[in-house]
Amino acid sequence: MKEKKGASKTMRMNLITMLVACAFVGLAAVACENSPVQIPGFSQSAPAPAQPLPPALPAPSAVPQVPAMPPAAPPVPQPIPAPLPIPAPVPATPPVPVPAPIPGAAAAPAPAPAPVVPVATAPVAPTVAPPPAPTGDELVDLMNATQQKVAADRIPTGGTTLTRMELKKGKKQAYDVQLPGPPFCHTYVAVGGKGVENLDLSIASPTGAIEGSDGTEDATPVIANHCPIAPGNYRLTVTMTKGSGEFAIQVFSK
Repeated sequence: MKEKKGASKTMRMNLITMLVACAFVGLAAVACENSPVQIPGFSQSAPAPAQPLPPALPAPSAVPQVPAMPPAAPPVPQPIPAPLPIPAPVPATPPVPVPAPIPGAAAAPAPAPAPVVPVATAPVAPTVAPPPAPTGDELVDLMNATQQKVAADRIPTGGTTLTRMELKKGKKQAYDVQLPGPPFCHTYVAVGGKGVENLDLSIASPTGAIEGSDGTEDATPVIANHCPIAPGNYRLTVTMTKGSGEFAIQVFSK
């Protein structure tokens, strides 16, 4: 037992001596690595396996470069248009010299003026017929004068002429008149001659309904602007309410 402890002590001393020598010479690391020392009672553990290095990171992919825009072309200078030429002034026309009159010569006659041509104009039709000339017939002239007052813009219905007749006081006379419908309108006129003081006038529809009348106390009754709603046979009635004598009646339409 003592021999084993002495051997161990001797080995420790040798180890210390070797380490000191390596330190002085600068080869301690090499000597220690290449000359392992087995210490009694201790087992030398195997060196730990070397850890593998982590894999190298992949190189970053190249960032695509945006191609640089080509520099803009410098603007092409536009030619400046040449100024328009200034027109040359037009020389004034010299006045025509007037020849001096020759003594003793007769003066030339002045030129005759050009004839005036009248401008042609279309004839304008009168809207109202002029009044007819007097005929000497009392009833005809009285009817024409009354038409100019109440129906100057109308014409006799269907070309009818003045109708005349004599009546005594309180008597009536009826006339059937064929009238057109819309858009025509009619005016009825009666005139009394000598001895007639008051005439009345009325117009009735084909059904007998009175559609217009004039009961004023005079000898010239008028029913103006009667517009039938339908064509038909209308009845015109004249009544001698005062006086007696000849009268005339006529219808005008438009």
